[in-house]
This record gives sequence, structure tokens and C-alpha cells, in this order.
Amino acid sequence: MSKTLLVVHHTPSPYTQEMFEAVVAGATDPEIDGVEVVRRPALTVSPVEMLEADGYLLGSPANLGYISGALKLAFDQSYYQLLDSMIALIESPQVCSPKLPTCKRWSVYRLAGSCSGSAEGFGGGVVVA
Repeated sequence: MSKTLLVVHHTPSPYTQEMFEAVVAGATDPEIDGVEVVRRPALTVSPVEMLEADGYLLGSPANLGYISGALKLAFDQSYYQLLDSMIALIESPQVCSPKLPTCKRWSVYRLAGSCSGSAEGFGGGVVVA
């Protein structure tokens, strides 16, 4: 059975676009079986798409140490539709930034706590440029 990875991104700069393309290239690698990668800009993703996904990668620049307004708007517009269904995924979010000494530039962390995962049971992640 195939899993769906939803990549929600806000890529206003060449650097965030480059990171997005690298993430998509890795996620769609031919050696990865059983994962359908769905890409959506933050301003167009729907709550239904979020509910149907098995895993999430969220890409955003770090604006004043926080996610972009576009990505925050995506959360704000879908908050109440997703609240009951997704509460376990947002209990311990982790944000990775290349500016943090413990993170590598292309690191992807799972929202549910662990930093490793496979297509069989992946969680979501946040990548911040």
C-alpha cells in the first residue's frame, strides 16, 4: 500500500526554492518505493489534503526566527478542521534551521519526536532555511 508524503512549501527566494527542489529530489528518488509525493504551495494547500496525507514536510524561510506568514496562514485556515484529527502530530514540533549549531542545512526532523523514519511509518517534518 502506497503512502502519501505532502510537501507544503513557501519558497520566495532562490535559496528556499533550491532547498525545496533538493527535498523533492530526495523524496522522489527511484530507490524509494511506495511513496507518492504531493507538492503544494502553502497558500493553496487544503485541509482535506492535510488529512489525507500520511507524512508531511513543511518548507519555509525563517522570518525573524519563525515560519513564514504563508505557512502560518495555511495552518490558521485549517486549524479547526484538523484539530481533532492531528493533535498527536503537533504535540512536540521540532524546527530545524541551518543557523542552529546542532542542525545540518538539509536536516529534516519528524514532528512526532524521532529524527529517523521510513515510508512505512513516517511522520511530518519542518525544514526552515
